[in-house]
Amino acid sequence: MGEKYNFKKLFMKILCFTDGFNQGGAERQLIGLANLLQQHGFDVTLASYHKENFYRSLMDSCNLKYDFIESSGLQLSKLVSCYKYFKTKGFDCVISYKGGCNQICCLLKAIGMSFKLIVSERCLVYDFNAFQKRKFFLYRFADYIVPNSYAQEKFIGEHYPKLLAKTVTITNFTDIDTFVPVKNETHSKLRVLVTARISHQKNIKRFIEALSILKKENLSIDVKWFGNVNFGEDTYALECKELIERYGIGDIFHLLPATTSISTEYQSCDVFCLPSIFEGYPNVVCEAMSCGKPVLCSNVCDNSTIVEDGVNGYLFDPYNIMDIVQAFRKVYSLSTNQREEMGTKSREMAVVKFSKKTFVNKYIKLIEK
Repeated sequence: MGEKYNFKKLFMKILCFTDGFNQGGAERQLIGLANLLQQHGFDVTLASYHKENFYRSLMDSCNLKYDFIESSGLQLSKLVSCYKYFKTKGFDCVISYKGGCNQICCLLKAIGMSFKLIVSERCLVYDFNAFQKRKFFLYRFADYIVPNSYAQEKFIGEHYPKLLAKTVTITNFTDIDTFVPVKNETHSKLRVLVTARISHQKNIKRFIEALSILKKENLSIDVKWFGNVNFGEDTYALECKELIERYGIGDIFHLLPATTSISTEYQSCDVFCLPSIFEGYPNVVCEAMSCGKPVLCSNVCDNSTIVEDGVNGYLFDPYNIMDIVQAFRKVYSLSTNQREEMGTKSREMAVVKFSKKTFVNKYIKLIEK
């Protein structure tokens, strides 16, 4: 009998757990992991305690089970609800993505619940606040800590060396059969794509300032930014909208709601950009590369291991507006053929670096240890 139908796996219950399934790279990675584990014969369930589910159609298309864990929203209520849910379901292994969920799972282990716990660190810590200190204190109760970047592993080694023995870095995978290059017609404008939350982390305000300079230089560009557009309730998003209006760049910069058809957007752009001030191992950069696109991105965390400056894109200092401007100038000055050559390099690198087989096998090794 093949590995896929191993009876031990068929009876092993796995929970893939996060706070909610709003649009985001970590959420898509977790769904992808759940799907890959299910394909390998495990009994997998996805669960969250926030009701919003941007990816429900994706879960359904993969025939994945999903549970909403109802609570009042308070931390104690979440903990009690998760305790009841975990006890009822009797999971053998829990894979938790994101800090709040990781802490809840560690607390459940601390009070005596029995399951293997794998917590995933998705972003490099910059603000070392009380939340972060409490989280790393609780990680002593996890069986494994899985950063998705080597920069995060380095951080753990420097600040929490005792946790290194159970730290295993597993970088993100990309479905290279879904995110594929498509030949585009040549356009007069350079079409730039950004897909990211509208947040301080994603550095949108400096990005807007950089675009205002590029417009004054008469660079013919058109930028689409797909994210969590909510001007009615999100003060930060409203500030960004007002900044766009103040600089008069609304004709070249378009803030758009997140889309589930993002692969089409990757395929139709000329260049992808991610200006974040910090990241983990950004899915969107990997997906854009898989679609054969040159990438402009900030030189932070593991980005320099993904994008080779001058080979498949350009790196810039996210705090330096003129450095962002210069990266755009460089890619704009390239001929169509030169940009396509960069895109070809991106695709070649994606096929080698972002293997889903390597990704899932590393998780299976931890599950079965």
